[in-house]
Amino acid sequence: MSTAPLLERNEAAGVFRQPREVQRSLLSVRSRLERRHASPIGSLVGHEGEADCVAFSPDGTRIATGGIDTTVRTWDAQTFEQLLVLRGHENYVKDVVFSPDGTLLASASGDRTVRLWDALPLHQRRAMGRE
Repeated sequence: MSTAPLLERNEAAGVFRQPREVQRSLLSVRSRLERRHASPIGSLVGHEGEADCVAFSPDGTRIATGGIDTTVRTWDAQTFEQLLVLRGHENYVKDVVFSPDGTLLASASGDRTVRLWDALPLHQRRAMGRE
């Protein structure tokens, strides 16, 4: 008994399919599964303990993280290199967000403070005429 007719016609469901349609359907399912199980492309290593929050800059070039080590850190989104370590909170950092233009970074902490930071590394501030 050949399995080819089973691929072409599913009598119980009343559905007729050509082998190409079945193949496309299987590829679609495989593609969706691969997207659900994507592999990481890099890691941001530097916090002592857990990193509890993360945000991308509006232009997508930088990433900000905050953690239980009370620091806020910024990273290059392409190379994953650490750009800045911002210290000042007395308790864990629970949220970070960039300003719409990406020049400022706000952080909220368990010490009940919100701090505003200059989010640009020194070389970028000089390039923009800011010191």
